[in-house]
Amino acid sequence: MIVTAWLTYRGSRTAAAIQAEPSQRAADLAAFKEIRDDMQKELDETKAELRSLRSLVRSFRGYVTEYDQTGV
Repeated sequence: MIVTAWLTYRGSRTAAAIQAEPSQRAADLAAFKEIRDDMQKELDETKAELRSLRSLVRSFRGYVTEYDQTGV
């Protein structure tokens, strides 16, 4: 009797875990997509900042080169 009760309990826990798995996967996927979107946004912002800094360095290089050539 005790063994039957234990097996029934264990079986119901296993069934509950199997039924909960698709829900957990969906929740994990949603969390992953949110993290991915946040990281993509941050990457895009970093790329824009890098382009801006490159432009600044090129402008400064042009200024320094012109200053050296004029000797002023």
